[in-house]
Amino acid sequence: MIAFAAVLAAAAVANAQITPRQAATSTANVSPPALSSTNPTAIPLSSIYASAPTQATVALHTTYAAGATPPISGAPPLPTAAITAANWPALDAIPPLDSPQVKQWIQEVANSGIKIPTVAQTQLGGCGEPANAAALANASATGNCWWTCGGCSRDTDITTCPDKATWGLSFDDGPSPYTPDLLNYLDANKIKSTFFVVGSRAISRPEMLQAEYMGGHQLSVHTWSHPTLT
Repeated sequence: MIAFAAVLAAAAVANAQITPRQAATSTANVSPPALSSTNPTAIPLSSIYASAPTQATVALHTTYAAGATPPISGAPPLPTAAITAANWPALDAIPPLDSPQVKQWIQEVANSGIKIPTVAQTQLGGCGEPANAAALANASATGNCWWTCGGCSRDTDITTCPDKATWGLSFDDGPSPYTPDLLNYLDANKIKSTFFVVGSRAISRPEMLQAEYMGGHQLSVHTWSHPTLT
């Protein structure tokens, strides 16, 4: 949520238009317009901090009916947003690994041919933590490719943007109360993003997830409840 607000504020500054000065004898500088005049959803950077209160959820500017056709060629029609929460694990909690549902998911991944690695979870303390010595020794590209401790990447990873003025944009942990304003801003500026979605938030705000999909953005799984994984 903080990342959403920060981008809105920073982008508003970057896109602010300064009115040209008229010919005059005055040498006074013309101040740039206020953020509120270029992007009403922007807030000062000084207002963005870890313990900032969460604003009320913003209403979506557009909603979509199930079956709508997305703008990406070949993408399937929009699924329904009708979700029975009782059919899913508890929100914001790690699902029990021995539950029938999780066992089914693990089996589906195994059936896909993707190898499921057996990797012990690292401990708090980072690269210098003695309990992480084995993980650190196996952090290279031929091992577990632990980017945090060693900066590992593989040939299949996209780590740079080859063309000048080309850059990647992504947002984590949503959908959030700020997502509708963000989507409206991205749409107005013809910007596409990758949204790394937390499953619990998708259950909480399915219509926002639909709006991201119908906006032509890329969606990616970002765990069910965002626990400490590495």
